[in-house]
Amino acid sequence: MSKLVYPLIDLGITKTIAGLVFKKGSEFFLDNGELKVRICDSGKEDRHIVYVHVADGKPVYVGESSHTFCNRMRLYIIHTGSTNVRVREFIKQQLAEGKKVETYYYKPATILIDGVLEINPYNGIEQAIIRFVGSELNRKDVAWSKAGGL
Repeated sequence: MSKLVYPLIDLGITKTIAGLVFKKGSEFFLDNGELKVRICDSGKEDRHIVYVHVADGKPVYVGESSHTFCNRMRLYIIHTGSTNVRVREFIKQQLAEGKKVETYYYKPATILIDGVLEINPYNGIEQAIIRFVGSELNRKDVAWSKAGGL
C-alpha cells in the first residue's frame, strides 16, 4: 500500500481512511481563548475506538481509547498529561489561525476466536493508521519508524 500525503476522502459526516469509515465525533472551538469541544450525540459513549484529529482536512493526530469517546475528548481540554498538552496547544494554535479542527472515530468489531477469546483490534488499527497517514503529532510510533518500519 502506498503512503499518501493526506489520505482522507471527505464524505460529509464521515471520512474514509485506508478503507475504514470514520464518523465525525467532535469539533473543537475557542470560547474567549479557552479550548472547548462539541461532541456529536452518535458514538459519544463508544469505547475501544480509534480516532483522528483533522485540522483543515489534514490528519494531525491518531489515537485510541478505552475511555468513552466523549470522555477522551474532554481529557484534551483538562488533563495535564504530556500528549494531552501537546495536542491541546496544537489545536488551540490551529483554531487561532482560523482553521477548523474536527475529530473522527472508528469503532472496530471485536474479533472472536474459537467462540471464547475476544480480541479488540483498536490498538493495532491505530498503529497502522499512524504509519499510513504520517500524522505530525504522534510520538508512539517514532521508535518503530526509526528502526526501519514502513
